[in-house]
Amino acid sequence: MTVNTTLFTDWARKPREELAKFNRSSPALVSLRDGLIAAFPGVVSLGIHGVRDQRGAAGVLSVHAFGAALDLSYRGVDRSRADAIIVYVLDNSDELDVQAIHDYQQARIWRAVRGAPGTGGWRPQAPNPRTGMGQRWGDWLHFEVTEQGWSDGRPMRDKVTTTRPPVTIGATGPHVAAVQAILVERAGQDVGPIDGWFGARTAAGWRNVQAWCRWPRVDDDIIGDDWDLLAWVDKGWARLNAAGVA
Repeated sequence: MTVNTTLFTDWARKPREELAKFNRSSPALVSLRDGLIAAFPGVVSLGIHGVRDQRGAAGVLSVHAFGAALDLSYRGVDRSRADAIIVYVLDNSDELDVQAIHDYQQARIWRAVRGAPGTGGWRPQAPNPRTGMGQRWGDWLHFEVTEQGWSDGRPMRDKVTTTRPPVTIGATGPHVAAVQAILVERAGQDVGPIDGWFGARTAAGWRNVQAWCRWPRVDDDIIGDDWDLLAWVDKGWARLNAAGVA
């Protein structure tokens, strides 16, 4: 896993006067929201910008007040979908300018470095029924962006381009989740949870599609022009492009 070296922006300490400067949803988080929803089907945005205080901290502005936080719900899908999103965002946190992840259900917060490389990381949190921390119903993830990256609205795929990554058993990532969604929605395959993990059931579904299309190769791997076949099955490149496959 890549070590994040992005410096942390303490949004809670910013004066209210700066609300006029950060008066909308961060373009960087809009692109992150759209990219994650496309790559991990079933997750839903709970919003970005909203001027309010922090839950359980009256008088302290929420990061949402500066449009610098995104809440993404995984209610209705398997928890493994949230775990796959966390792994992906952490691995690409520098490129995405993500400085913090709040995992409410698991009662933990990850933060980037605070002034020096090597600091930051995951910290356990005390359960709190007022905020949802450590609660079964706290089924959402909270992402924060740095001030430096706040205005970078480039699509997620342009920030983290995987081109055409080789996929084998055990591979993970949003591109795998996109493959799973295509297999389920376009080819009627049973791959289990769409969780971004290329396991035996996903591989079996992929082999079925190769055989059905009379593809020159029928195996567990997705390499090279195999992505062209998947794009054809999906009737376009939009979903794969959103997951970083070009």
